[in-house]
Amino acid sequence: MVGRAAAPAAGTVLNALANGYGSAFAIDAYTEAFVELDESGQVTGEIDAMGFAWSANGGMEAQLAGHDVNMIFMSDYGILEYPNAIFTAEQMIEENSDVIERFVRATLKGYQYAIENPDEVVEFALERNDSLDPELQAASMDAFVPLIDSGDAPIGWMDAEVWQSTQSILVDQAFIDSPVEPSLLYTNEFVEAAQ
Repeated sequence: MVGRAAAPAAGTVLNALANGYGSAFAIDAYTEAFVELDESGQVTGEIDAMGFAWSANGGMEAQLAGHDVNMIFMSDYGILEYPNAIFTAEQMIEENSDVIERFVRATLKGYQYAIENPDEVVEFALERNDSLDPELQAASMDAFVPLIDSGDAPIGWMDAEVWQSTQSILVDQAFIDSPVEPSLLYTNEFVEAAQ
């Protein structure tokens, strides 16, 4: 990245994680290349790399704009994370587990419907916001499907190895003080109940 312009995704946590990913990739000058731009800079050619861009959004937008895009998935390099998660408080679990179970079931049902009916889901999005680009929405939905359902585990399933990977980076970058047993951070109880 030396001599190149890169833009991290907006957000303090993401910028902190970017430092950790740069370290994990052993790229000394990784963060020195960061400039203050958003994903549109990738489309206009103002930046050479975009960190933490959704491959199905920013990556698709750049491809549709005619740019050659090389998407680097950190998971291919052993850096694991969950970009989407449903979270709640222990008190909510103790007092309203039925609500959580119904919410998770509805969410997973929605994901499954989107996988099985991508064209219809694009139409739903366009009905809600007619300023969206239909071609980008269709390309994004096609790109999201294998990310939502990798076929390796049930949709929504979480693994301790992924939590450990993320936690290690957060500890290394002093974002958190010390590690926590990963099994205390998540549960698959509600995903199992929704199956």
